[in-house]
Parts: sequence; structure tokens; C-alpha cells
Amino acid sequence: MIIQNNGVAPFSYPWKVRLGVKNASGKLVKQWDTTWDITKVQPAQIRTYPEWNVPGNPKYVPFGEPYYFDTTIDDPALSDGYYYLVMKVVNPLEAISSKAKQVGFANADQDKEGWLNLGTVLMGDCASPCSPPPTTPPPPPTKLLVDNYDGTPAWSASTQNDLNQWTGSSNFANGNGAGVVENGALALQYQNMSRLETNIGRNLAATNKLVIRAKGAAGGEESQINLTIGGVTKTLGQFSGDTLTTSYKDLVIDLPAKGVDLSQTIWSIALAQATWNTTGTIYIDEIYFTDKYETDTETGGGNGNGPDTPTNPGTGTPGLIEDFESYANDAAIGQAWTEAWSDKPGSVTRALGQASGSKGLRLSVATADSEWANIIHAIPQDKRDWSRYDGLSFWVNNTTSDSKDFSLNVALETPVTKGEFGLKDGGSAYTLAADGSWRAAAFNGASLNVPAGFSGVVRIPWDQFVQAAWQCDGDQAACAAALDPSEIDGLQFGFPPKGYTQNVVTIDDIALYRADRSLDSFDTYADDAALQNVWKIDWEDGDPSVLRTLDKTNVANGAQAMKLSVVPPSGKPASNWVNIKRAAFTGTDTDWTDYEGLTFWLNNASPSGKSMDLNVALVTDASKGGVFLKSRRRRQVL
Repeated sequence: MIIQNNGVAPFSYPWKVRLGVKNASGKLVKQWDTTWDITKVQPAQIRTYPEWNVPGNPKYVPFGEPYYFDTTIDDPALSDGYYYLVMKVVNPLEAISSKAKQVGFANADQDKEGWLNLGTVLMGDCASPCSPPPTTPPPPPTKLLVDNYDGTPAWSASTQNDLNQWTGSSNFANGNGAGVVENGALALQYQNMSRLETNIGRNLAATNKLVIRAKGAAGGEESQINLTIGGVTKTLGQFSGDTLTTSYKDLVIDLPAKGVDLSQTIWSIALAQATWNTTGTIYIDEIYFTDKYETDTETGGGNGNGPDTPTNPGTGTPGLIEDFESYANDAAIGQAWTEAWSDKPGSVTRALGQASGSKGLRLSVATADSEWANIIHAIPQDKRDWSRYDGLSFWVNNTTSDSKDFSLNVALETPVTKGEFGLKDGGSAYTLAADGSWRAAAFNGASLNVPAGFSGVVRIPWDQFVQAAWQCDGDQAACAAALDPSEIDGLQFGFPPKGYTQNVVTIDDIALYRADRSLDSFDTYADDAALQNVWKIDWEDGDPSVLRTLDKTNVANGAQAMKLSVVPPSGKPASNWVNIKRAAFTGTDTDWTDYEGLTFWLNNASPSGKSMDLNVALVTDASKGGVFLKSRRRRQVL
């Protein structure tokens, strides 16, 4: 295998390189560690310096060459058939955090777990008719876990499932009517009027199968248990076409084929005794929804006809570009953030510094009489498309002993001719003020002005970058090309060291930002009924006491807002708690990954001047996916 480094810096750490194989369904079935040293893959070219006196004064010169790796796996212990050979560089942080970043390759065929597809291989013989599978493995199944009964939270007659929704049971012969969790499964001794219900409360159009992993104490219990979902009730046997045995197995239910309309919100699923005066015991290990069912088989494929048309999982798009948390020491950060040019090489020290996270890029002056220094970072191939975003943001701190403001040059490198784009002379960035608003901050000429003592986030829109005039002999009119953010291969910071000998600047959390997106302006609702059909009462512990109506007087922008008011029934007290939940978002409105948080306008009108406690929660498709406000944290008022 040959690996080539098309960047300008080597890989700094000897992280483990692992090989694996996926079956024809795209499931990873085997993996092996190699002895390959990824640090031996040197960059194909390096940046030159003026003092090198290279003829023609090129920006880069050839350096490294592609590196060849091989290995032998004597006994892979695989069944005959076709497999996908895959490879990944393992981030050591994966052992302690699921949020560890994957090492991305320039090749497009890499999944979100970091596995790079190298192509198909045939193990042994292939049963006729035999043809290779598609060149790209299918993406892994989508899995929405409802409950795995692992004891978190503790099981009771009324508790929460792994969707952070209510679940409960009654009238079972064990567990005081609730059933009991034992050995990681829910044991239910059913009898007359036994019922288990678990709330879902979301649209399941992205999935089409319900999987219940279960067993029976005697076997054959599938005809004695009814399942209700989406208004359809059938026995487990009728739904799945399968039987329960005394060993765990997956009952797989094709919901659309059984008449369940997945275009509607599925509020809950329920299991109940199907026939009066029947008794028995079932054990439920796991309940989940999926877009395709994946068996435990490790066999390869012969004819290439998988259950779904494969798609290219890609490598995603960038959001966070650099948080500096992965660097072990100053040497490591110095290799990733290199000196692009200086009239006195080594005039700026690059080191790890304390920042908004635990680590940041600390820049300080090492040579007091240096006229200029540029520090550059090569953007990985899979993070170069910034076109989905509206600008660049980063956290910056200016610590100084002489109260001096700092002028920081910021430039983007692109692969086109004269492809450096710097800040616009007389332009402005945006800084986050103490009250939470974004305020314009004028450039100092064509540099970002960082006041003495400043510590905070800066945003720079794309229209504040212009083609650097030095590429056109200082003539800005001749350098008038617009920035194309679809391929940014380098980010550069520069400043004159001799002007800032007492300043230490730290940079962290370099990211791309999006302008705000409106999720609900309330202007589209024709009347109160239309509003109430979208914003529904999810739960209330007493008589209905809260009205949802359109307010045309107290509004922020537009013509309407949603008004919540307490009006209990005549002669009855108001309920103690109510949850009002919006219908699930759809399409691109479900993906908030490009944004920093949630904002909304709020007005509290109280004749008595009483403050109001408002709970805000987000619901996701993840296991235990309800997300609430932190205890004792301040809200940010704009």
C-alpha cells in the first residue's frame, strides 16, 4: 500500500494504523493492528524561505516521496466471499471519548468512524453466480435506541427510556406490577390487563423497521403478546412473522409493510396481553428502530446485491477547524503551525498556551528586531470546503504588560493563482459583547485590532477578505478576485514582532460559523388552531390550564408571536407543570451542527411583576437524547 502526503507538514505522532474488513452489508467484521509508522510519510513539498536562495524563488520545493507499506495476515479467520478492505489511523483519544476526532484522508471514500475504503478482496471461493460487490461499502444502519434495560435509569412502574421519554408498565405479576430488570433485560410475567408502554414522540420516516430482541420462558409467547404502534395492533407473531424461543433473537418488523404510517409522528409503542386468562414470561433485551436490519453474520458477499443501494458516506464538512487539544507538547504544535516566512527566521515562538479550552496556540516574540513573521497551518483535505459557511471565527486573547493593542494579520490560502486572501483595508470583524450581541470591530488598516486585555470570540465574514495586494505589486485594483471558500488549503496569522515585544497572543477554537437560521417566526400560522396543531401539550399533571394563542401585539420581528397564558378551568386550580412541545423539525432544520446555540425572543408580562421560571429542552434521536438546561447556569439575554 502506498500513502502520499500532499500537504506541507508531516504527521507528528506514531499513531496506530489498523486494517479491517467489512462484509457486503458494510458491517465491520474483523480488524487487525499493524506495525506501520505513519510519521514516515513526509510531505511531498515544503515551503521555501528567501535565505535559501532557490533559483526562480518558488513558493514550494519537492521534499518527500510516497511511502510503501505492507503486512501479512496469516489467518484472517473469514468465511469465503467478497469483503471490503479498510484502513484507519487510530486516534488514542478514542479509548476514552466517543468525541475523539478521526484522521481524515483526501480520498472521498471514508466513513464517519474513520475507516478508509481500499477496495474489495475475495477470500477463498465465491459461490456462483459470483461478482464483486459495489466499489463503495454501504453506510452503516441508522439505529434509534428506545431502551436496552441496562439499569440506567432504574426500572420502575414510571420512569424514562433511552430516548429520555416516559415509559412505564402495570399489572404484571412480578416487580409489584412493573416487571423487573435482571441481567440486563426486562422480565415481564404477563397476566390479565398487563401492559407496557414507552413513549417515542418523533417522526420515524428515516427508519422503517422496529427490532425487539427478546426471548420467552417457554417459547411460543409471540401469539400471546400484542404490539400497538401508529394505531396498528397485532400480535408479535403477526407483526414479525417469527416466533419467540427460549434464546434471545431479534423480532424484525417491517413497519410500512404492516400498515404503519411513518409519515406521522409515532407517539408510543405498547406491549400488552393479547388473550384473556393467558399467562407467561417474556424477557426483552433491547428495542430499537433502524433503516435496515443488520444480522450478526461475518460472511462476505458473492453477487454484490446488498439490501440497499450504497452511497458515498464521504468525510463530512468542516465546522471546528482546530481546537488545539490534540497536541501533546510545544514541539507538536510547532510542527503543525509552521513559520511561513520571516525576515529573521524563528522570530515568533509557537507554544501551547492556556485558552478557552485547556490548550491554545500561544504566539510570543523571540526576536525583537524582526520586521514580519507569518505562521501558517495547512488545512486537511477533508476540511477544505468552507462554502457552507458564512465566515471564520476564533477565540483570541491579547495579554500585554504595556497596555498595547495588537494588530493581527489574518489570511486564507487557496490553490488558485495569486490565491492568498487577506483582510480588507478599512473593513471590520465582529466581536461578542458582554451582553451577548455581536458588535462591529473596525480593522486597523488591513489587520484585526485586538485591544489590550481582550479575551473573546471574533467573527470575520467572507466579504471582509480580499485578494492580497502584494501578489499584484501592491496594486489592490489589479488583485480584485473574489474569495471562493470552497477550497481553503491554508490559514495564516502574521504580525511585526518588533512592534509587540511585550504582547502574548493566544488563539483557540478556530471554526466556521453560519448566520442565524429562523426555525419558527410564528408568522405562518393562520389562526390559534394552526399554532396549536404544531405546538402541542406534551404533558400536564392536572386539568388543562395553559392556552397557546397568537399574539399580534407583543412581537419582536414580524407580525405574530406565540403567547402562553395560564387560564385554569372554572373552579379548579391550575396544573403544577406543563410541557409544550413543537412538532419535530424536518429536512435541513434538523441539523444544527453548524451553529453555536439556540436563541429566541421572550417577553414576560406580569401584572404583579412576578418573574417566571421557563424550562427549555431539546429532543434528539440519540440514546437518552433529551437535553435540558444546566442547573444554576445563567441565561444569555440579548
